[in-house]
Amino acid sequence: MLAFDVFIYRIQQYIGAYFAALGKLDALVFTGAVGAGKAKTRNSVCRGLMFLKGTKIFAIPTNEELQIARETKNLLKLK
Repeated sequence: MLAFDVFIYRIQQYIGAYFAALGKLDALVFTGAVGAGKAKTRNSVCRGLMFLKGTKIFAIPTNEELQIARETKNLLKLK
């Protein structure tokens, strides 16, 4: 559990730093297999970040492989 706790803490540090720099947070978006795919990760990150109260939190699944294929296809069309 130590590795997971350190992982969560580091994410919380980044969110806190961006919040301090921006002064507000309209939404927090989790993507990818770890963020969008694991409620435990999202819940652990948000727990203890009191400034998130009232902030919209989204989990958006992604498909990186499909996007890479699309970009590659577009690049090949240019040649």
